[in-house]
Amino acid sequence: MIPPREDGGVFLSPPFDQWASLALKNSAYLNNCPLQIYGVPLPKIRERFRKKLSARGIPPGKPLILTGHQPHFIHPGIWFRYFLLERLNQEGFSVSAFILDSDFNSKISALVPFQARDEIFLKEVVLPLERKVFESLSSPSKEQWVDFINEIRESLNFPEGLRARENFSRVFHFEHREEPYPRFWSRLRRFFEGDPQYSEFPLSEVLNEEFHLFVLHIASNGERFLEAFQRATESWRKEKRTENRSLPFPDLKIHSGKIELPFWFLLQGERFPVFLNPGRNLQASGIESKGLEDPSFLEKVRPRASTLTMFLRLVGCDLFIHGTGGGTYEQAVDFILEDFFEIDPPPFIQATLTMYFPGFDFHEQRRVESLLREMRKSPEDFLPPEAKRENQELISRKNQLRGIKLDREGFRELERINKTLLSLLEDQVRSLEEKAGALLKKKEVLGSREFPFFFFHPRDLRSKAFQK
Repeated sequence: MIPPREDGGVFLSPPFDQWASLALKNSAYLNNCPLQIYGVPLPKIRERFRKKLSARGIPPGKPLILTGHQPHFIHPGIWFRYFLLERLNQEGFSVSAFILDSDFNSKISALVPFQARDEIFLKEVVLPLERKVFESLSSPSKEQWVDFINEIRESLNFPEGLRARENFSRVFHFEHREEPYPRFWSRLRRFFEGDPQYSEFPLSEVLNEEFHLFVLHIASNGERFLEAFQRATESWRKEKRTENRSLPFPDLKIHSGKIELPFWFLLQGERFPVFLNPGRNLQASGIESKGLEDPSFLEKVRPRASTLTMFLRLVGCDLFIHGTGGGTYEQAVDFILEDFFEIDPPPFIQATLTMYFPGFDFHEQRRVESLLREMRKSPEDFLPPEAKRENQELISRKNQLRGIKLDREGFRELERINKTLLSLLEDQVRSLEEKAGALLKKKEVLGSREFPFFFFHPRDLRSKAFQK
């Protein structure tokens, strides 16, 4: 699914008015499902997990709608989902967001436009943090943070950047604290949202007993899971007509009798693939579990993309909100749920918003191009009165030719007349062509959907999330 192209365009699938019935239907189905996860009934595991979430302010008695993301400087299309949580909360739903802190920080940066030599360019402003798994990462130092926000603010000092600069300037009222980076990121995003009324938690803090059962269920059926995983990815690739082996998820490997499982093992801020070895133990980075149920090994296991949403949709919530990209990959997860777990996949939601760089008129270039087309088609309409009088004979002849069926010579005559009249607007045409070209260059730069959330005003996203 391609996100909306128009500025302010919203995509919701299914429509918002169907979410309540979908959440109730999923809840009833999963809470009465006969599936057993490593010998424990799924409804029992779900009940235990919801009790754990209730300690975080998430009521256990109502269907839970959940979304989340890695702690990056997300763009408005992702940020939009958090405002949808606000709307759902106001309408009486149980909602929450998770922080995907088990992902690895390869680079935390913000895409920022800047002006040089009267042109707009893009650059990445990097927050120089360690390359670690997010849950092992600390917040930036005060000096790093000040340097980062100052570079961004100074880059926005051009006419089209003033609105984004004004929105971003709120960051100077944000209190810097030394704390785990995922909490720092959450606090920053929520600061820009303005005290949102929904709970949020780092995923690593709740991946305990219930998640371990999920891991053990897959590991104890490693060969069968691998076959289902391979069938799912191959079916997805065939349907999407791609040979990219990393999509929708990288292939799992078999090496020296060891079966790769779709999990990570965390060790000193790094993460390593998890294998089921011939001795039926788990293994990663030279470390082997002391039996399949070794708690010291399991407590360091985290989900990959495929098993993350698989676990959350089965155990963690009643309705999951995806973006359009994640929703496309989730079709492969549906196949695994059906093939390996032998259940009907609970439906999920896809939601996104397109919001381009604030302060730039993305319609101006179209208006100029439209004006140019009209000028080239009917230059007589743009001539000053004196020029119209001096060329009235040509204009009358052009109108006459437009009113009759033309042969080849008639078309050539019409073309010659139009070219003559257009030559009288040479300066205006050149000026509009230059303006259209400059606007197109700016549009190509500022037309990205990837600008960070703090360039935008939450009021604009909230209005889109709450629109009927």
